[in-house]
Amino acid sequence: MTTEDMFNKIHDIVLADRRVKIREIANIVKISTERIQNVLYETLGMKKLSARWVPRLLTVEQKRNRMTTSKHCLDMFKRNPKEFLQRFVTVDETWIHHYTPETKEQSKQWTKSGESAPKKAKTVPSAGKRMTTIFWNSRGIIFTNYLEKGRIITGQYYADLLDRFDTKLKKKRPHLAKKKVLFYYNNAPASSAIAIANWSNCCLIHLILQNILQNLALCDSIYFQT
Repeated sequence: MTTEDMFNKIHDIVLADRRVKIREIANIVKISTERIQNVLYETLGMKKLSARWVPRLLTVEQKRNRMTTSKHCLDMFKRNPKEFLQRFVTVDETWIHHYTPETKEQSKQWTKSGESAPKKAKTVPSAGKRMTTIFWNSRGIIFTNYLEKGRIITGQYYADLLDRFDTKLKKKRPHLAKKKVLFYYNNAPASSAIAIANWSNCCLIHLILQNILQNLALCDSIYFQT
């Protein structure tokens, strides 16, 4: 077996099983583990990485829908980049942790001569958290909403939220009042998808639905008339 043939064989083994161990490759090819390491890292330019946590794994159909929507948005961007960025409104949700850290002055303690300074652990943001929904476009944040303590997220909650957003949008972005806004909601849960679809203040022009974790959820974009 030539050196190139050996490189190709090692490459094929790795491509067939991305989790294969160096020891297992060495047993198949009949060379040392050190040589295998050199081939993988130096010759093939490969490295072994741990799997990264993601919210969910998409199906082939969901990936195809995302690709179609992305291409459509790209076409609109190419026709008029400035207009597209002004009309493109994104909304996403995140948990914001809040706590009151102890100040340096508050942490002072009396010590005797020769005693070391007191120690304290780094503050952990565990006092509380709030669900925050943020709407923004290329010019900045349009509307930020903090979920009230004890309130449950329902379709009615999202309907009320969208009404308040619509008011803020017309106030902060008056130039969009008579234009079709490109509304991007990344992985909206089922409750918000249904609320948006039934929103009385918007005229849906294009709606893509997909099934995520067996729940009806809005895909990446909705177009509505403000």
